[in-house]
Amino acid sequence: MPSLRSIFNRLIFGGTAHLRPHEVAVLDALATVLSPSDRSILAQQVSAVSTVQRFQRGRQVNVYFGAANPPMLSNLSGSFCLGRLRAQTAVPALSVHVITHLGRLSSLEFSKPPGRAFTGPYEAAPESTTVNGSSLPSVTDRLEHGRT
Repeated sequence: MPSLRSIFNRLIFGGTAHLRPHEVAVLDALATVLSPSDRSILAQQVSAVSTVQRFQRGRQVNVYFGAANPPMLSNLSGSFCLGRLRAQTAVPALSVHVITHLGRLSSLEFSKPPGRAFTGPYEAAPESTTVNGSSLPSVTDRLEHGRT
């Protein structure tokens, strides 16, 4: 039975209280290529997630921590691509970028809507890329608000 918090999140914020299994699979695969310190911090952040919102049929997954204050990842850049993953068996190809903001997990950005049932396997590649204005959220923002 859903908790009161879960019902509140869904009704008010349009979100859920937890990541879905395929989203967790992405983060688990990424953790294998992170430093031991960042791997531990990412696990703590995933445990502290309070609200998850999904947009564009799950292509963009935003996470929020509410009142939780988990430790920060080693890179404190404004918008940073922590890693890029490619699904090994998806046809057509499916890739996902894991974005952090100021050291906190911020979003998962899939190249296409990922089926809920697809949990991998994923091939992870660490990245050290500051995200510019061409990320999925910024493109979505421009499209929704008529900016080109």
